[in-house]
Amino acid sequence: MIGLSTLVHRHLKASRYNYSTRLASGDLLLFNGATRAVAAFRGTDADVAAGLLQRCVASPPASRRATLIARYLAKNGFLLRCDADEIEALRVRCRTGSADAGDVHLILLPTLDCNARCCYCYEDRRATAMSRDVIERVSRWGELALPGRRALTLSWFGGEPLLELATVVELSGFFRDLCRALGLGFRNMMTTNGYLLTQEVAGELGDVGVSHFNITIDGCRDWHDRFRPHEKGGGTYDRAVEGACSVLSHIPEAHVTIRVNYTDESLDAAGGFLFDLPANARSRVSVYFREVFGQQGHRVSARVKTTREAMLYRAVVECGVAVDLESMLLGPKATHCYADRKAAMVVSPTGDVFKCALGKFSPRDRLGRIDGNGRVQWDRVAIEKWNAPDPFDDPECLLCVHLPLCMGGCRARRASGREKGGCTQPFEHIDMLLEQIFEREDSSA
Repeated sequence: MIGLSTLVHRHLKASRYNYSTRLASGDLLLFNGATRAVAAFRGTDADVAAGLLQRCVASPPASRRATLIARYLAKNGFLLRCDADEIEALRVRCRTGSADAGDVHLILLPTLDCNARCCYCYEDRRATAMSRDVIERVSRWGELALPGRRALTLSWFGGEPLLELATVVELSGFFRDLCRALGLGFRNMMTTNGYLLTQEVAGELGDVGVSHFNITIDGCRDWHDRFRPHEKGGGTYDRAVEGACSVLSHIPEAHVTIRVNYTDESLDAAGGFLFDLPANARSRVSVYFREVFGQQGHRVSARVKTTREAMLYRAVVECGVAVDLESMLLGPKATHCYADRKAAMVVSPTGDVFKCALGKFSPRDRLGRIDGNGRVQWDRVAIEKWNAPDPFDDPECLLCVHLPLCMGGCRARRASGREKGGCTQPFEHIDMLLEQIFEREDSSA
């Protein structure tokens, strides 16, 4: 904390990671990407705060009120000592977060098969299921790797993981019991298309601790069924919505995150599913919208798209559903994603080990393999290549105001050598999020 004497005797500067927006009322909303602090100033206080942030503070503020505002801004990272090195602080945060072995993230792919035929899918669908041998190797890995850790996040991915429900239930129960015996925190989550999420299945998953579900619903029934048909033909919209409802009704502590993929043509209908969600459970649902990867021939400008997305997010909030962007953009971040962390790995149905769950999972791309004793045998050359990219060696990242929110972009893209990390987060919605936070807190005051 920077005290009053510091304000008097030291120069201060505005953080390079400040975001600000002015409301029509004149109120000033602030967010700092490095500290995640959010602040609001009204009336003349807004003008004073804006003035302090627009110039280096080289002398004591002009009034007692200005001094209090300056102290608040300094305490929350909006103002810093002039010798503060924000980039070095982020570099340390990133390296510490990457090396932290206390919180383990294990992503399991029980199969690469899928019962949907999504038009934008990037995976190579293969009817490969996790064998008894691999299940036992994964279990042995847990017994060796988890003692002494703080927590385990277990994530189910695919393919469609519910095609191998028995494996999901068995290993979820195993890791839940192991974490309980070791005194570790345990979080169990699943990414699924929802088609097989019946009430009975939801009950089984709830019994073994699966409490967070990521389900894709691509807008209204018509667009969803065009984008995500069943393997045997016909739509999947009704079953996906029913799956989300089954989770919400049969697992009291469950939360459902809905991803909505859209194209220029489908964007206006992207919120069409909202009223099919039960009103009494919408507080346990969050939503985010993402443009379909590789969409060709854009008919809508980026500015118009952002405006229309913002309107959709407002409709989401009005329906009593949360906007998942708040945690995605404004939540604490030490690395870009789990794939940057040493204590995270993805295990394929064959026991091959990867770092990123977005891939084709070819044996030639693996970074290691779990052996019969439950130990990960890393391919030294492959894992060194994966770990080599450092976003803090990228001049473009060092100059970017979004660096604390992004932490350098996608490691898989960097490691491939095809392109730089790139910004994939929807930073254009930060002003909207600040307004929503302000409105929420103002209404509860």
